[in-house]
Amino acid sequence: MGTGLGAMPQALLMRLEHGTTLGHAEKAALAASVNAYERVPPRTVLVEESARPRTGYAVVEGFACHYRQGRDGKRQITALLLPGDLYDPQTSILHGADHGVATLTGCLVAVIGATALERLKLEHPRLARAFTWRLLTEASTAREWIVGLGTRPAGKRFAHLLCELQARLQAVGLASETCYRLPLTWEDLADTLGISLVHMNRVAQEMRDTGLITFRDKMLTIEDAARLRVFADFSPAYLHLTPP
Repeated sequence: MGTGLGAMPQALLMRLEHGTTLGHAEKAALAASVNAYERVPPRTVLVEESARPRTGYAVVEGFACHYRQGRDGKRQITALLLPGDLYDPQTSILHGADHGVATLTGCLVAVIGATALERLKLEHPRLARAFTWRLLTEASTAREWIVGLGTRPAGKRFAHLLCELQARLQAVGLASETCYRLPLTWEDLADTLGISLVHMNRVAQEMRDTGLITFRDKMLTIEDAARLRVFADFSPAYLHLTPP
């Protein structure tokens, strides 16, 4: 994985190429648009809610998130950003951020100016298609999360999230069928699932007790992948991970 100027993280290319095939010119242009690579500590806000960001971020390593914060300080995580995911501020269309962006773990991010992102879309139709595919899959994933919040009990919601993370990480070469690194805290997961920390601990213990998962040293092992997917009622179709 390249992490110097002029190199593009493989995870981002793998992610975008689920939307369209990129040629050498598109890959070179994307690599040239990276201003810097930065190591960012965990729990660092990259974009404040209501800010007018001028910078985009591609996650190279680690987990980040989109979130909204209530007046009472309670956080709702509205999307998880994994290696290969991109935050694009869409400054030519939107006039301010309607959510915050923050790291959950220590992250390595590629910094790309908003103007450079807009230029990539105008000058490279394949990249424009890949970025559009990314936006559409983010919207599809958000709809699936809404369905989960409205129709699935917390245990099934947690199982569904674990299946989703496995599929998304596997798509960029960071998970097997049965194992992947899950560096999130129970609080992060509770804020993602919309439940209390106490409820989150109870749900996780029930999942372990039924033999569906083992969680040790930030590594998640899925003991029976087929049974977990059936329990979660999981189908990966909404992720649109089949290459064109």
